[in-house]
Amino acid sequence: MDKHNKIARDNKFTGTPTLVLNGKKLSDDQALNYDNLKAEIEKALKASPEAPAASSAAASASAS
Repeated sequence: MDKHNKIARDNKFTGTPTLVLNGKKLSDDQALNYDNLKAEIEKALKASPEAPAASSAAASASAS
């Protein structure tokens, strides 16, 4: 628990919930609104070099 408290203090997390996506603290507007959070996640996935294309992931899921 002390380790987690230190991480929170070091990153100036002052309350809950605090969402961090790929090391970036999301604002309340980004984290607490479904559409904004979804957009942030999609943006992070597109920026990831290992992210599978959405259409191929959907095709794989429907083929199972």
